Amino acid sequence: MSDIVKEISIVINTDTRAGIGDEKTEAHSGVGCRSWDFLTDNVYVCRNFFDGHSLDVTLLIDIHTPIPDVVMRKLHSMVHEGIIDNLVLRRSTMVHQGRNIKEWKSLFYLEALFMAKGKYIAHFDGDSSAFKAPESEFVNKLISWVESDKYDFVSYPNPNSPDPEPPGHMHVVKADYLWVSTRFFFCKRESLDFSEMLKCTMNNETGYVLKNYSKYYDKVFQKFSVEQILGLIASTESKDRIFYPPRNENDYLIFSWHTYYNGTLARLKDMEWPQVMDYLNNKCGGVQGPCDLHDGGYKK
Repeated sequence: MSDIVKEISIVINTDTRAGIGDEKTEAHSGVGCRSWDFLTDNVYVCRNFFDGHSLDVTLLIDIHTPIPDVVMRKLHSMVHEGIIDNLVLRRSTMVHQGRNIKEWKSLFYLEALFMAKGKYIAHFDGDSSAFKAPESEFVNKLISWVESDKYDFVSYPNPNSPDPEPPGHMHVVKADYLWVSTRFFFCKRESLDFSEMLKCTMNNETGYVLKNYSKYYDKVFQKFSVEQILGLIASTESKDRIFYPPRNENDYLIFSWHTYYNGTLARLKDMEWPQVMDYLNNKCGGVQGPCDLHDGGYKK
């Protein structure tokens, strides 16, 4: 067993909400696509994106629907092979320190991020995937951006770069505050103040954010999910601390599945980049809006 600190920690937060076994799922009303593929094949995909760098991988599964034996056997095999370093099976709960937490989903983000051991953290929501050309320098750019002292967090590639929404959008009009999307973000581990993040997560029960971040209180929609909390701890006197880089679909693709057919990732993970690029950009129609992709459908 190696005690060498890894360069990049990949953290993947996923869950087993209802519908996870359906042949096709769609994102709606704040619930993303669900598939057992996201617990297995997508881990390989995310690892491959950072190929060439020393890695550790944390997969946290927030359990709603029981995990089938065949999936559990695959997960155990991935741990044995060293594909997954930290496998966390977490029974979904809204309680922390005896309190019912309104933003309870933030708790498992904090738990998974805390387990990261690397100098840098690359976080994916479970329904987000990433692919790149073999010669792409995008990962090195991610590192250089967070080492530049200009950016604390780099989020998903976006057509509205450097912002997540077009000029004049209601979320961007509040120009001295931006959120960090959990769909994908990259940062130094030292940028995460876990004690502060937990205090902000418990805000609705303690009033902590109103007391300590009054300037931004009305600008985070009084929700205080992890996305808003990361924005707060980025010391955002200006938006520059959070960066949404430009999109380049011929070099790299990072997106969330808006519709997904079971089996697609199993096929994509073994394809060469030109085939992946052709499928995602042509058959699926490319990434739409800020970060969404509609699966054209490899059906079993």
